[in-house]
Amino acid sequence: MSKPNFSELIASRICHDLISPVGAISNGMELLAMSGQSSPELALISDSAEAASARVRLFRLAFGRAGDGQSVSAHEMRALCAELSDARLQHEWQVAEAVPRAEAKAACLAALCCERALARGGLIRSQRGEDGRWHIAAEGPQLRSDPALWTALEQGETPCEVAADTVNFALLPEWLARQGRQLVTRIEDSRITLSF
Repeated sequence: MSKPNFSELIASRICHDLISPVGAISNGMELLAMSGQSSPELALISDSAEAASARVRLFRLAFGRAGDGQSVSAHEMRALCAELSDARLQHEWQVAEAVPRAEAKAACLAALCCERALARGGLIRSQRGEDGRWHIAAEGPQLRSDPALWTALEQGETPCEVAADTVNFALLPEWLARQGRQLVTRIEDSRITLSF
């Protein structure tokens, strides 16, 4: 029996325990709005709670446990992408069918890498070909591609310095190797594509 991945289990536990109270705040704000109570302050709280809920769900997929046989529906992923999108950064999920959770985890880790590259915002598009190969593309007016991070990612290595906001660069190649997938990165002036 293989040793459990404690970091994945901890991430799953934290996200599971946070999603309920954050959801309760969102529901409470909706009830206040339905009762006719509205103000810029309440709108700010509501928007922040919805954004927090979306990020927690993204982190649960990206950093949590992806058990065998689990899948994620296209509807769930499209709804999550819609909630993650704002005026600065848009996410698009262009996959029509449910996918194994292990693949959704890889796509979410790749999307988090792409987010870091979009310093001034842009679009992150997730696609899955008929051959089962994924293509996560980031397009924006100004790409921030830290050479050390992207070189390590392309070579399947752990970056020399891993911080909390760059841990996905270390986790993505490790996860893909466990899935038997090879990562190919392509960096252009205004577009980065991660394929696996």
